[in-house]
Amino acid sequence: MDIETSARVMYHDSMIQRICFLLLLLVCGMSACKTYEMRQSHEIFITQDVKMSLLPPSAYGGELTCVQEITGNYGGSKRVLTGVVKLTFEEMQVTLLAEMARIMTIKYGVKGIEYDFSPLIPVTNIQPEYVLLDIQLTYFPATAINKALPGGMTFHEDGTTRTLYRGDQAIVKIIRNGKNIEFINSERSYSYLIREQDN
Repeated sequence: MDIETSARVMYHDSMIQRICFLLLLLVCGMSACKTYEMRQSHEIFITQDVKMSLLPPSAYGGELTCVQEITGNYGGSKRVLTGVVKLTFEEMQVTLLAEMARIMTIKYGVKGIEYDFSPLIPVTNIQPEYVLLDIQLTYFPATAINKALPGGMTFHEDGTTRTLYRGDQAIVKIIRNGKNIEFINSERSYSYLIREQDN
C-alpha cells in the first residue's frame, strides 16, 4: 500500500469513528429527554362515535402487580413489548418497555392521567387512555364495567371469555387460557397476545 492510499484509509477510518461518536452523543442526549403530559379528562371513545369514562382505580377492588410479554398486531405490523401493570385502590400504573428500554409510563389516579415517553422509539400511535381501557376490560370486574358503559353497550363474562357488545355486535373479545390472554378489538382492527409472567 502506497502512502497516498494509506492516508485515504486512515482518513476514512477517522471519519467513521467521528460519525459513530456523534451518533452515540445523539442517542445519549435523546435518551435523557422525556416528554411529560397530564390529562384531566377520563373520557374515551370506546367506539368510533361513543364515549365512556374510565373507571376509577378503586373499581378493581384490590391490588395487582403483573409483568406481561405483549405481542401486538396493528395495521399489518408486529410489535413486542414488555408491560408492568400495578393496580392499587388509588392508582393504576403501566410501564411499557421495548428491548429493556422504557418507552412509556402511564399513571392514572385522582389527578387524572399522567404519562411520559421516550422519543427514542416512535409510540405516537400508543394513546395512554386506550392502554388503560384495555387493562380495565381485561382485569376489572364485569359488573363494574357494565355500570360505566353508555346505553347500547354491554359487557359479558362467560367463563374464560369476556366480550364487549354494541347492540348484538361483538367489538372486543378477550380470551384467557391460563396465563395467556388474547385481546381482539375488531372495532379498531388490532389484536395482541399477553403472556403473564411469574412475579
